Amino acid sequence: MAGVFAGLNVCFTGTHTRSRNQLVGIIASNGGVPNTTVTRQTNVLVATQAEYLKPTVKVVSAQKYQIDVVSEQWLNDCIAAQQSLPRASYRWDVS
Repeated sequence: MAGVFAGLNVCFTGTHTRSRNQLVGIIASNGGVPNTTVTRQTNVLVATQAEYLKPTVKVVSAQKYQIDVVSEQWLNDCIAAQQSLPRASYRWDVS
């Protein structure tokens, strides 16, 4: 399936500017696969800074599997650009 998030498995943790259902809908309608848990197949974890600084189970799992933990801004900017942008500058560990 083509789309901004085609081929990506994306998970969320924390309270974002959009509801969880809205975020899941954005990922799914743009070709991605929303996940409720972090697994080895997860490509991206969208997390709040608070969740990153006081790591939740999802953040710890993402770190264990070397999955990028990024801010919601990555999702917003990808939608605006209509393409999946490099995640490096959105990662909490380099912010």
